[in-house]
Amino acid sequence: MNSAVSDAEARLSPDHRTLYFASDRLVDIAPGTVRADWDNSKYNIWQIPLAPWLEAHAKAQQP
Repeated sequence: MNSAVSDAEARLSPDHRTLYFASDRLVDIAPGTVRADWDNSKYNIWQIPLAPWLEAHAKAQQP
């Protein structure tokens, strides 16, 4: 999320532990490297695991 290109349609997984979103971002790779089929500048679905933030928040809330 929050890339220099268009991001949209953020959704949480049913267990609320993964964020899914669409983005037309390109992943930077070394010059001359063949891009993967999914790295096509179209709205692909990306995911971000939220476990690190959820666990840190849970620890911060403990007395």
